[in-house]
Amino acid sequence: MSNSCESLSKAVEEAERLLGPNSPRSSLMALEALRRRVARSNLLAFTKYTKPDYMVNWHHRIIAEALDQVAVGRIKRLMVCVGPQVGKALEVRTPVKTPNGFVPIGTLRPGDWVIGGNGQPTRVIAVSEHFKERPVFRVRRINSTRVVSADAEHLWLVRLRHFPLTTQLFTTEKLVARQKELLVNDLDYGLGDRLRKPVRIKIAPGKNRGTTVCIQVEDPTGIFIAGLDEIPTHNSELCTRRFPAYMLGKNPDLQILAGSHTAGLAEMMNHDVQGIIDDDSYRNLFPGTSLARLGSRKKRTKDFFEIEGHKGSLRNAGAGVKIAGLPAQCGILDDPLGSEEDANSPTMRDRVWNWIVGDFMYRLPKYAPIILVNTRRHLDDPAGRFLIDMANGNGPRWTIINLPSLYTGVDPHREDPRTKPDEAIWPERQDTASLRHLRDLNPRAFAAQHQQNPMAAGSEWPAEWFNEDVWFDNWPDPRESDCVIFLDTSKGIGGRLGDYSAFAIIVRHNGLFYVDFDMRNDRNKLEMREDGVRLARWHKPHVFGVEEASGGDHFAEGLRQAFQETGVTSRIVLVNNMRPNEMGSLINTPKEQRIRFLTEFLGKGLIRFKKNSAGARLAVQQMMEFPNGLHDDGPDSLEAGIQIFKGW
Repeated sequence: MSNSCESLSKAVEEAERLLGPNSPRSSLMALEALRRRVARSNLLAFTKYTKPDYMVNWHHRIIAEALDQVAVGRIKRLMVCVGPQVGKALEVRTPVKTPNGFVPIGTLRPGDWVIGGNGQPTRVIAVSEHFKERPVFRVRRINSTRVVSADAEHLWLVRLRHFPLTTQLFTTEKLVARQKELLVNDLDYGLGDRLRKPVRIKIAPGKNRGTTVCIQVEDPTGIFIAGLDEIPTHNSELCTRRFPAYMLGKNPDLQILAGSHTAGLAEMMNHDVQGIIDDDSYRNLFPGTSLARLGSRKKRTKDFFEIEGHKGSLRNAGAGVKIAGLPAQCGILDDPLGSEEDANSPTMRDRVWNWIVGDFMYRLPKYAPIILVNTRRHLDDPAGRFLIDMANGNGPRWTIINLPSLYTGVDPHREDPRTKPDEAIWPERQDTASLRHLRDLNPRAFAAQHQQNPMAAGSEWPAEWFNEDVWFDNWPDPRESDCVIFLDTSKGIGGRLGDYSAFAIIVRHNGLFYVDFDMRNDRNKLEMREDGVRLARWHKPHVFGVEEASGGDHFAEGLRQAFQETGVTSRIVLVNNMRPNEMGSLINTPKEQRIRFLTEFLGKGLIRFKKNSAGARLAVQQMMEFPNGLHDDGPDSLEAGIQIFKGW
């Protein structure tokens, strides 16, 4: 957020604090004008204006400010990796359907099973604290006396009776005023293959007070069945879906393309945006942006709409759905690999990836902004593949927002205010105890989805060894330190499963090793030599080590000649796989055993990693996955480089 926007926001907050409903009308009108001005200037203010009950945590500010940078063109690729959050609440006694019958929602715990919107079991993955003295409404089906007691902020998926193809999300409180127009959708909107008959509902006027709780389910739609009459309810998601509405308000000629896990989820996202644009609060901010009216030639369907009087549009598509003849200037990918089952299927991972790069991105200009909102589920998911491409130098540079649910201290975001291990990202919604319980139920799934660190089970070294204390900004003074570069020339076929060629840059200073990495899986021998010269000229190592195996001696000879031609004075040495055993005898040592020599250095905190380095981040990821990860070239090259120091 710019300084001027921040100043205006603070002015609004101060004015809201000072003014009350009995303040002079002129003052209230001036405040409203100021609020609208701020809401047009940044996404978070827009979200709070169009959804006054939106609860803001510090991580929402980080995401919104990055999206503001996308809006003005300063960020072209934005990757947001954040764990799932808890949705809206029902009264604790509300019955929820499970495979074994109905149980009160207040008795559910993470790991329990409920019935999702498609009629199939779905696991509860999070349960909030109990919210006391909350406004509660009584919701029932027409012609039934059974009720669902819903929090005023609970979200319902509804359809307009006079426009049956349109679905929107409404809070219970907003439903009260419009319930004659609306139906609650009783359908599996994300995964089903048939349309069920909608449910007519009635909401009793007036609020009661009660204790509420909310659950989050694994089903990507977020829908579960509540009440003895089986009324489907919906959990909320992060507010990044408001970004398309905001962008179309700023530029009604903008054409946006968005992709989701399924066609149903894509339609829900599109309908959410339609609902935002149709709202009176949106018209207060952007009166020039409106959707198709009756009789208009502009289109408005369940997954596509156009802006009246302008060229702007929003098309949402499910992963794998053919996008024909629809160019766009902005792309949003919302969790395209949205289930653990699909993430664990190599076929599905390849299918989704091929759709992203071969269809979705094909519709966008080369420098169009792209936003990827991704809950990590696998090392080889779309976020993982984009990160590898970036580390290899094959793709554009992504701005990455990585926010684990429990604080680890590993390469934290610069604006993350947490300092204590296992501190929760949003304790008011999910406290540390609740998140730890989730972690105990399924450590691997928790590491991926909540910690954004998909990893193989049984990792050798604990995550605490890679906390914030072992990352550095600036290299030590070269006059007071020694430098070694080691090259592991491993070379696959260039595919995603190929090994990396890994340069480990290691500086020893006051007993500590400061390291960075240059890693690619598509480098040929000539490119390795050119990169070796480049790194040697920059870092001026005393020794440049090369892996002896796989023709390393021939490569070293060519590198030595290149050093002579470019004036590099580093001494080149060959490093083999011989390491001393317990008796001090040199033996040929397997790679895993060699890498385990790092345990002593990592455990004592003697190794520091370069901050804001894609190569260092990739190497640390490999260390956190060792020995069951896909690759280990980073730790292998680091171990060999340290061996050079030990034999110096």
